[in-house]
Amino acid sequence: MATDTAVQPSTLEVGVKSILTGLGTPMVMLLLLVMIVLPLPPIALDLLFTFNIALAIIVLLAAIYAARPLEFAVFPSVLLISTLLRLGLNVASTRVVLLEGHTGTSAAGNVIEAFGDFVVGAATPLAWCCSRSSL
Repeated sequence: MATDTAVQPSTLEVGVKSILTGLGTPMVMLLLLVMIVLPLPPIALDLLFTFNIALAIIVLLAAIYAARPLEFAVFPSVLLISTLLRLGLNVASTRVVLLEGHTGTSAAGNVIEAFGDFVVGAATPLAWCCSRSSL
């Protein structure tokens, strides 16, 4: 006489699992709104910018190496979420730069400072011209 030894999930486990599976996108949207409304510390901006760059590279590689369009069918959703993340990061970093920029170049985080140093470089002709014109 064979008995059924498979454990059946309880009703509570099934209910919690069904609730949690549908909360991914709303939680991301809520966190994006919080990121836009509340000022973020520079370390959080650094982590989010690093995640954003890594996500962009992953999406680019997935789009390049997809042999058929259906292999990356989730692309529109990923593009929407990543664009909203970039918009939220833009607002959050602009707020920090405008509020704390007077304290130094690293006030908005090391990633923003490194990107600014890379773009502007060591020689800043515009700053040199502006300081000369005020003499």
